[in-house]
Amino acid sequence: MSSTPRNAPPVCLVIRWSNHVAADAGPARLLRRLIEARLPATWAIEQPAQSTPLAAAPQLVEHALLLPRVDANFSDALADGLHRFSAAGHDVATLAVAGQPPRGQSERQLAQLGVRAIVTESNASGSGSIRPLPFGLWQASAHGTLPSRRRWLRRVGGVPQELVAGAAGPAIITADAAELIRQGARAWSELELAIDQLETANERGAIRIATVADLAAELTRQAAPKPQRSILRAA
Repeated sequence: MSSTPRNAPPVCLVIRWSNHVAADAGPARLLRRLIEARLPATWAIEQPAQSTPLAAAPQLVEHALLLPRVDANFSDALADGLHRFSAAGHDVATLAVAGQPPRGQSERQLAQLGVRAIVTESNASGSGSIRPLPFGLWQASAHGTLPSRRRWLRRVGGVPQELVAGAAGPAIITADAAELIRQGARAWSELELAIDQLETANERGAIRIATVADLAAELTRQAAPKPQRSILRAA
């Protein structure tokens, strides 16, 4: 397999795996398929115990914290979740949430706890976006979802065609393990097709599959101010 050009637009696959979904009910199958395709992914999970099967491919797995709801206890739930992952030996740089995290002090807290990226659900317009937040954070909403929510996307595996052919810029695709299991065979066929298309596009250099943590680090480097060069030479 040829190496993917570094200037290819990065595409991140985020697996949302709720704690009530058993590993052998679907996530293990998805992990095997990603290992076969040699595609990295960000696994958003609620409990460190869910990471056990992910140890089969540490080089392809980023551990992220999944908070299935945002409420008045968000700050405490965030700190508790990150503490549990840290105690289990997992550094967490990405947070996946079901809604929108509270603005204000949450950005400072997230940065202090080592989080660099927040992945939310698709925004109101249904289109994905990636934008900077205070304290060096990045917030991303999905550009494509699996199983797909729109009928026309199902014809291309739940992934917008521009992501498969070559995205114009960084993009996020989310896959919900619980929904894949609930919708059954059709959803799994859609997922298989999407992974096939992403694998092919990655191999051809049209896109570059990356974890969310890697993308956040890359965006931070790009956003860093460049030192000015003097036009005067030293005598």
